[in-house]
Amino acid sequence: MEKIAAPLADATRWSQMAWRETLLALDHDFWSTHFTLLAEPSAKPLALIGETRVQEMLANVAYPLLVPERTRLRAEYLELPAILDNQKVRRAVLRLFGDSPRVKEFQKKLHHQQGLLQVYEDFCLEDASACADCPFPERLREWR
Repeated sequence: MEKIAAPLADATRWSQMAWRETLLALDHDFWSTHFTLLAEPSAKPLALIGETRVQEMLANVAYPLLVPERTRLRAEYLELPAILDNQKVRRAVLRLFGDSPRVKEFQKKLHHQQGLLQVYEDFCLEDASACADCPFPERLREWR
């Protein structure tokens, strides 16, 4: 646990690659070979934490803790690529951008994806009008 937590305590010594490698290398006598408690052992070792989960942990745990102490790390956060595609992101992109050629640029970076998911949660899931009465465009005008 120390190998995971210690780098988050000192932003001056932060290394994304070292933290990533630490998480990807985690193993456990039981869980590295079993999918569930009752499952037979797997023939191949299983990753406890995969690459997509590491990305999510970087974006939602590591950088929110580190950036306030070292603002230069914000640039690293903004460069995190979006690895995971899902239905919510695709739906938010379709509703917000339609068939605009700009769609792809908002699906490349993880922070864009997180923003799209937040809009989806806050507006799309709350709007039963299939976008007709969505308050999001008005909210955007207020923010400008």
